[in-house]
Amino acid sequence: MVRTSPDLAYSACVWDLSEGPVRLTAPGWDRYFSLTLYQARTDNFFVASDRTSPEGIDVLLATEDQAADATVTEEVEVVVAPSTRGVALLRYLAPTPATFATVDRMRRDAECGRA
Repeated sequence: MVRTSPDLAYSACVWDLSEGPVRLTAPGWDRYFSLTLYQARTDNFFVASDRTSPEGIDVLLATEDQAADATVTEEVEVVVAPSTRGVALLRYLAPTPATFATVDRMRRDAECGRA
């Protein structure tokens, strides 16, 4: 399968907040990387990247009510979703086979699951 952009490694997660908040984590990278969240209608509503989160990403995704009830640490960023379902797209710059292999191992440490 051909990648949309051959110099990026992609990971995706379909999330559903109907049962509670979702925690998204991703390791940092010394090159470009980003986590973009899309609501049910595919509108982008959140982006974190190597510029905003060079050490990595740790997000608690929640509805407004869930966010109000959440107990989190300083390291976790609470993001209120405009819908209860959507998609998270994680991208890492990987322009060569060697960097792709490194990023592929790293992105397997990313998590998307019930908080």
